[in-house]
Amino acid sequence: DKGEELFIVNMDLSGIGKIPHISLDEQSLEFGKVLVGKTVSKTIMLSNQSQVHATFEIAQMEHDSTDSVFHFFPRKGVVQSGRQFPIVVKYIPTTSDTFSLDNFKFTTPGGNTPKIQCSGLAIGPTLSLDQHYLNFGDLDCDKEIVIKNQKSLGDMLIDPTRAYAKRAIKITNESEITAKFAFLTDPNGIFKFQCIDGELGPYKSVSFFIYFQ
Repeated sequence: DKGEELFIVNMDLSGIGKIPHISLDEQSLEFGKVLVGKTVSKTIMLSNQSQVHATFEIAQMEHDSTDSVFHFFPRKGVVQSGRQFPIVVKYIPTTSDTFSLDNFKFTTPGGNTPKIQCSGLAIGPTLSLDQHYLNFGDLDCDKEIVIKNQKSLGDMLIDPTRAYAKRAIKITNESEITAKFAFLTDPNGIFKFQCIDGELGPYKSVSFFIYFQ
């Protein structure tokens, strides 16, 4: 209306944008040698030095393998302002004699992207023999043997009517996990193994004979 007056008021607006900034207390994790079937865990700390909370998510770098043996718990979360957030990293190797090295990044919207590198070597169980050399001596190939108790030659891996020699050997699993073993032998050879393969529990041993005929 004509009777109303228009007033113009100026108002100044100002603000400072805050972006999250996170950091890791480690840039690399070395798990060393780990038996296949075992899990080794390490804990890292994710810090938020900014004045706002930081939402983060962990992702594997694009150029690394997709099936990583390194696992993060949790893989995403929120770090409050000025606080630290613990993250557990587990190395779970699956294939023996394999060295793994993967890189991971921690992303937060509008903020920085710290990275961490994880490495580890997967090893298999350790087996040992109590002897590495067996001397079977000399055999008279023309000598005939009279069988008194055929069951005592239960092995029947050899001709019980001909001369033969046998030696005992022991194999030991020196690892804390179950181990499978197998001897590569010639089925038509002159050495016969009473046991050519099997499975040994942690720190267990088994003895058997090897025959020469």
